[in-house]
Amino acid sequence: MSLYHDYLRDTAVKTDQPKGVYKSREPVLVFRPLTPCFEEIAVQRCHKHIDRDFAGYLRHALRHLSGERHQNDYKHRDFELDELAQVDIIAASIKICMLEAETSADYKFTTRAGEDAFITLLIACVDGDMADVKILNEILETLSGISALTTPLLLQILVAVALSHYNNTLVVDLVTWSPPPRRNLFNLKPRREGPCGTWLWIHWLYSGKTGAKPLGVWETLLRAEWVAPCGDMMQFVYRAQNNAEESAHAIYIFNRVLKSKAGLPSGHLNTIEQTVKMGPPAVVTHMLTRLAHRNIRPRPHFLLQDAASRSRIDRLVGAIPPDVEMLEALRPMHLDINSIVDPRGKAKGVSPLEQTPLHTATSQGNIPIIEWCLKNGARPTKDRYGRYQWEKVEGRNRDEVLALYKAHCWEIDSKTWLSEHEGKNKCSDETYVPPPGAPLICAG
Repeated sequence: MSLYHDYLRDTAVKTDQPKGVYKSREPVLVFRPLTPCFEEIAVQRCHKHIDRDFAGYLRHALRHLSGERHQNDYKHRDFELDELAQVDIIAASIKICMLEAETSADYKFTTRAGEDAFITLLIACVDGDMADVKILNEILETLSGISALTTPLLLQILVAVALSHYNNTLVVDLVTWSPPPRRNLFNLKPRREGPCGTWLWIHWLYSGKTGAKPLGVWETLLRAEWVAPCGDMMQFVYRAQNNAEESAHAIYIFNRVLKSKAGLPSGHLNTIEQTVKMGPPAVVTHMLTRLAHRNIRPRPHFLLQDAASRSRIDRLVGAIPPDVEMLEALRPMHLDINSIVDPRGKAKGVSPLEQTPLHTATSQGNIPIIEWCLKNGARPTKDRYGRYQWEKVEGRNRDEVLALYKAHCWEIDSKTWLSEHEGKNKCSDETYVPPPGAPLICAG
């Protein structure tokens, strides 16, 4: 019986006739819970716990470990727990412990002193270190006979508190201290398939806005097997920022997913394509050393176009125009810079003819990519609408773009020069194989 329940003795009555005499039965227990359920006490992710309120919040939540129950407490399927975790991972971790405690007494606090000691330990996880946790855990073990550091479900609650308050150093220490519980908060399956619906992905996005993205934490969670590598985690790879730290972590996650039992969630080409559109060039360079790409047919020349047109968002300066890093990363694939054939268009029932990277860079006025294309074998080529590259130049730095063409000996006003180059782009998407010693970018 819980120490904190309001149990009232009442008398049940019955009658055999509408106007008969009421006869009493034996007194029965009427259950009236004093605290709200998890969904009512959950704190939104965008609001941090205040110390004074946090102690009361924890006391309400931990009463579930002493036997208090509500109607919603029996929503125990994975996607229901994941929906709670999307709002409050601390509440979700305590609920998981409650559900497992139904068949075990190892997680129940039978005295008020034991519960107070555990609350003090959880509050210390907000901004404390491992030394503080060890001291308070010894006090908890003395008062209640329970050690949170050696009880996986209680340890998971400590991890949830530290993670939700971005105490990343303590999270790393805790998950390397002991293996995860059987029912793991980090491996809950969402109602809908896809990474963007999990609480883990939502926490990742919000931590990026706070400037405290826990890159080292995710790597430690994977190494300590608290998080199982799965295809959904490739979204972390596709959307990593273009800096050394995030690139290194993205490469680590990619390698773990690649070696996992399920493997990559999609084919090699699609994996490379998604990373080219949004990811760091260093990750693409690494992928090309691990994934087979030379026998892909038809040849994915459109990747050069994706690299020239991709947009990158930086948290500090906003949108950044594409640079030549991704184009350089694609050199080992021996792609044709003059190809306008895009097999994705044919699959969608529209024209498979698109445009070259030089078309895109010219329309955007991107001088570095224009110069890179001109130096790497770009030829006068018409897009699907019959326009040459320079015909797409717009008002922004128009004169500078046209001067760059002329500096590379493009006689754009000479019909004779154009006729000499007409039709030279004969690089076949189906049969092109670069001969030994050929340049890394096919120039037609």
